Amino acid sequence: MIYVPIIHATKRESDKEMTTPLIFITDPGHGWLEVDLAEFPEAFDCGTGYGYIDEARGKIYLEEDTELWAFLKTHPEINDRITEKVWADRDAPLRNLPRNEARLVRA
Repeated sequence: MIYVPIIHATKRESDKEMTTPLIFITDPGHGWLEVDLAEFPEAFDCGTGYGYIDEARGKIYLEEDTELWAFLKTHPEINDRITEKVWADRDAPLRNLPRNEARLVRA
């Protein structure tokens, strides 16, 4: 099992009410947080090219070792929304998606 650090923060009254779960997807080798770009467009800028993107569904998958940390630092309020989906015996299907290389191209 992969450990995902939980950053606790006090909710502010100005924080938007969030009910949609965020899914932390793991397989035997890695983990990614699935983020809806319509809700968090800034997640795209957390990308370093190691995660994946599904442009058709408007989702970005932030890689646990680098991209996820930057996103969690910016949005500690989402911790209570994270659920886990485990692909224990095979690679997660998201590995077939294109890499989020836009950040690398813009750099």
